[in-house]
Amino acid sequence: MTRTHHRLGATTIPCYGLDLYCPFPLAVHPEAASVEEHLVAWERRFSLTSGVMAKKRFEQARLGRLAACMNPVSRSLAVDAEWVAWGVLLDDMFDDGDPPISVAEAREIKRELLAVVPIDPEPTPGAELGLAAALGDLWCRVAPAAPLSWRTRFVRDLGDTLDSLAEGIADWSSGTPPSVEACLLLRRRCSGIAPTLDLIEVTAATALPEEVVETAEFRSLRNAVNDVVCVTNDVFSLSKDLAQGEMKNIVIAMRHAERLDLAEAVDRAVRLVARRTHDFERAERDLSAVAGRTWDQVERVVESMRYFMSGCLDWHRTTSERYSGVGQW
Repeated sequence: MTRTHHRLGATTIPCYGLDLYCPFPLAVHPEAASVEEHLVAWERRFSLTSGVMAKKRFEQARLGRLAACMNPVSRSLAVDAEWVAWGVLLDDMFDDGDPPISVAEAREIKRELLAVVPIDPEPTPGAELGLAAALGDLWCRVAPAAPLSWRTRFVRDLGDTLDSLAEGIADWSSGTPPSVEACLLLRRRCSGIAPTLDLIEVTAATALPEEVVETAEFRSLRNAVNDVVCVTNDVFSLSKDLAQGEMKNIVIAMRHAERLDLAEAVDRAVRLVARRTHDFERAERDLSAVAGRTWDQVERVVESMRYFMSGCLDWHRTTSERYSGVGQW
């Protein structure tokens, strides 16, 4: 395995960014270039960043490219791109807020955001600017055509994401990394990947019947995708997270729990990505055996999950600027 290195203080750590296992093809939506322009206009419309540097950082993040790769067969790439950008901005607000967001503020943010995504999507007046306004606008375009079961699931998954962000503030503010198991579970919940997979389901294919969604095989499939993308992100963001004292990083949790040096912890995380990718492939085979006559419909959703993993890896490899000078991390 070829390794390059970056130096953090007195510690030299191998960079595995190009060695993460991903057997799935990469594809790019034909509207990739135009959706980047769309996002610039969308951000300005809702005034989602403040300051010249923040706007420049947003425009350089290539979030349109991310959406175009993670859902190259989308029937509504603008919706996917807005959701991806919205999630990144929400994540940055929690991670990089100055001053940091308190638990009480996180709960108020949850209340404001869930207010604009009613399960029964009737137009309601709300804010004209900010994350709540952008989310409400997106919901008004997606929800009316989606079945009640899907709307209920999306709102539940979004609510759980927001709950976990608040819990993370309370639980991991001590400066001690969580256990590996707790970190992986928290990352799975706070990543926003669950509602993202919900959205891709309806923009790339069609909402699945609940009898499929509730199977253990489908849940295993989604959890594997979530873990692959979260751990990939933690490998690439390691230098930034170390510099900021971030505890919710699986590499940092592994190093602390298993008394590893940093290179060993990165290697362990890289192997975890490979193992969870194999788990995804096994869950796909298991799901095909229980899906019966719905498999053709389910397979389109599974295909979108493969694209999601390969697209996220490609974005991390090619958008190192988001992690401020850390090369391929």
